[in-house]
Amino acid sequence: MSNNTKSWLYVIIVIAFPFLIVHVFPSANSRLFSLLWVFTLAPSVMAFLLLDPNQIVHLRNYSNQTVERCVTFVAKVIASLLILIVVFAFAVPIWLGVYRIYIQGQSPTIAYDTPTNLGSVVLAPGLFWYVHTTKDPSGGYAYFLPTNIPLATTRYQFTILPGTNFALDVQPI
Repeated sequence: MSNNTKSWLYVIIVIAFPFLIVHVFPSANSRLFSLLWVFTLAPSVMAFLLLDPNQIVHLRNYSNQTVERCVTFVAKVIASLLILIVVFAFAVPIWLGVYRIYIQGQSPTIAYDTPTNLGSVVLAPGLFWYVHTTKDPSGGYAYFLPTNIPLATTRYQFTILPGTNFALDVQPI
């Protein structure tokens, strides 16, 4: 299997599969499963690719092995920092929220609010929306892998993972 085929296979497994689950089975549990899937597998796949000794940065029109090793080292350090950011910003809070729901028996937090606008601050439109609300205009709720819900200026019920600002479900009231 070529490296290009492997890369596309990783993208399909890590990102496209959760999108499919969320759109075919639209529920809070399928969204929670998809969040766990993405934010556990994405850093794992990145770490697997990072630890592959055959991954070397080759510079076009320049072939100095010492420089290429230094550039590869810097790229691996940056990738390691990216992995740590993803783990501590997304994976750990989501796993703690799941622990609170399924082990400690807490119920998800329910909030009623009106969205003012949507932002796509971190990942990409359609993969991550940050819903700004009237009660907290500077913040709001993070809504991953959104469906085609047109958020209007009416009130919505937000089902939020306990201890986080990650919205599992958004339903109009």
